[in-house]
Amino acid sequence: MKAKKQLTMAFISTILCGSILIASKIGSVNQIIPANAETPSSVFMTFNFLDGGSSANSAYANKDLSTNVTTTGYSSATSPWEADYANLSLTNGTRIGGKLESRVQTDDATAWANIKTKFAFERPIDALTLSGAATFGTASNVEHFYVQYSSSGTAWTTVVDIDAGLEATAKTLFVNTQGLIPEGSYLRFGIAIKASGTNSGIAFTGLTVHDYALCSE
Repeated sequence: MKAKKQLTMAFISTILCGSILIASKIGSVNQIIPANAETPSSVFMTFNFLDGGSSANSAYANKDLSTNVTTTGYSSATSPWEADYANLSLTNGTRIGGKLESRVQTDDATAWANIKTKFAFERPIDALTLSGAATFGTASNVEHFYVQYSSSGTAWTTVVDIDAGLEATAKTLFVNTQGLIPEGSYLRFGIAIKASGTNSGIAFTGLTVHDYALCSE
């Protein structure tokens, strides 16, 4: 069995309250958070994708798949999500991908390999931790990993584009010091993959969402 190829999300150089230096690698872009900014240390919501949510789909070719994911920090025990080109029936994680070509979209009408929230976050997001992130199938078919947000749930802005071929075990993605994913946003992440005869894509087991924790005076 082929070893899974880990997905690079980011790396942290230093975090010091009052003298903060956080370096994150997003594709070929290095972002530096300046001193006296807020520290991205507050976890306010976690999502468990180990059971694949409430959907039994495993076809990788369907769109608008509704599922409820076990959630901590939400108004109920589960939160609503929707996916295209996904396998949501696994007991060892959730997968997006398949055999069909997938290219990043900025609308909500064209299917591609993605999963998104059906609710908006009440706080700005400055960091995401994607647990158990690894490619499956033919790793070279998986080209990019994207994070997007939307205030309407229909028009999407890409804030992260990562070369999925990078090898590392880091899982935390720092978005921006000033809340690049603002309050009241829906969240979507997905992948670009080549068409092939093999189901390929990204697997993951959980997601943690972070917001700002102000440095004490």
